Amino acid sequence: MRYVYMALMLLVLATGCKKDPFDPKSMPQADFTLKRTRTFTNGQTNTQVETALNLDASSAFKADFQVKGANLVFDIGGKKITTVEPTISASVVFYNQTDPMKIEGTYKLPDDADKVNVFFCDVVGQGTVCVDEPLEADIVIQYDPVLKKWNGNITKLRYNIPPGADYTFEECTVKFSDILFRQ
Repeated sequence: MRYVYMALMLLVLATGCKKDPFDPKSMPQADFTLKRTRTFTNGQTNTQVETALNLDASSAFKADFQVKGANLVFDIGGKKITTVEPTISASVVFYNQTDPMKIEGTYKLPDDADKVNVFFCDVVGQGTVCVDEPLEADIVIQYDPVLKKWNGNITKLRYNIPPGADYTFEECTVKFSDILFRQ
């Protein structure tokens, strides 16, 4: 009887480890994190974070990329998520590029400013206010050929401080994964 019980347990364990066939609906949803840190003239620091939290496909967040005119554009954030109002968003524009397979790689701004630009935006009321042409940024874009999705990050993203601003330092980061190309 003891051997029958062990055989049944082994059978249950063996069938429990069986993998289901590939199901695209089970693939992870797009995820992103946008972060901006500012140091104000009074010495205080504030960090603002916007994230998609891997919401399911029925959620209304925005994280995808597509061809717009002659450019490929990653749009990350900036759309209402259920009851959460967005506060910041970003767009990464690859100039004169319409083939998504050709953007994978590492970019450094301002050296690669003729190839790529990063817009970092504040979502205010019904509008959006953006800055572009960063002073500095490191961009890494990777492609996952199994999932057919893009991943990447932008670090050391810094812009000119506008005259009269109440902050003296600003740095932004963008991380994203499982982004689909929308045709």
